[in-house]
Amino acid sequence: IPDGILQALKETNDYYLLAWRPESQDERDGKSRIRVSIKNRPDLRVRLRRNYYVPPPAPKKEDKKSATPASGTEPAEAGLVAALGAVYARRELPTALSVGYLDTPDQGLVLKASMQLDRAALDLAAGESGKAELDVLGAAIDDRGIIVTFKQVLTVTPDPQNQQPMVVWNQQLRLKPGLYQVRVAVRERATGRTGSAQQWIEVPDLSGGRFQLSSLFLGERKMAAADEKFATAPRPVMVDVDHHFKRSSVLRFQAYVYNAGRAGAATPPDVEIQARVVRDNRTLLSTAPAKVPADTTKDLTRLPYWAEIPLEQLAPGRYSLQVTATDRRSKTVVSERASFIVE
Repeated sequence: IPDGILQALKETNDYYLLAWRPESQDERDGKSRIRVSIKNRPDLRVRLRRNYYVPPPAPKKEDKKSATPASGTEPAEAGLVAALGAVYARRELPTALSVGYLDTPDQGLVLKASMQLDRAALDLAAGESGKAELDVLGAAIDDRGIIVTFKQVLTVTPDPQNQQPMVVWNQQLRLKPGLYQVRVAVRERATGRTGSAQQWIEVPDLSGGRFQLSSLFLGERKMAAADEKFATAPRPVMVDVDHHFKRSSVLRFQAYVYNAGRAGAATPPDVEIQARVVRDNRTLLSTAPAKVPADTTKDLTRLPYWAEIPLEQLAPGRYSLQVTATDRRSKTVVSERASFIVE
């Protein structure tokens, strides 16, 4: 029950649900445009879809036989699409989703989606040779109604030693700046069971050379010996999808700093970064301000940064990680935030 309550609170804190009744045939046909403003609050920005989609009527009962192909693939596809569009997440196959944005030199703005399933929830015995095949369907829908989709087939094999209880896989999408709702749905072919998850993310416009941070990518490292020091050299962070961490572990995070100011072509950027763990608007832990190293990459417009925070001082509960970067040359400050749970 507590997980369900937290999910409901988080979902209702992310957006407002507005309803209206069409008064004309044009409005009922979806030909109207919608505007929303907040009275006496010019400092707030409203992002919404400016029109809506009216789905075609369902086929009549007598047409269903002729509309269904002999191969029987439509019900499977329909189940996957229904899970993707469900108002509330499908939990037959508990699915977790974590999304973040990056600006890459070869593709520009990309959305990185990491997905997770509990291997124990799958019916591996029902598949061929003890394997489970899953159909994956994902979509990123922006506030203009533009949809970017992906499809995958995921094959999961048994893990007798239970060394990897969670099945994690990734997808990458090229996107334009905007506010997106990212949805993913999975369907187990052998049983027809489905699972889904969704998350909101705003992707900023970096084309103007504005100082900015990427999303925060969180991972976990098991607590090592007390005398072991974290290497400051860049190293990949294995994303923890559901952001649940053991109290005895170390939280690792990764971010990229974009478009830091430079005094000249031969002058490296001067960026200071600091991380804080916050709960109920109180800072419980913080790292010392550190200079973002500029000697770890040839591309000085994209500076990687890694750091770690031990979690042993935190009581079990929900927290926020806030990372703030300061460009000392332009006197510009940006920050990003990500929530996590200590168990």
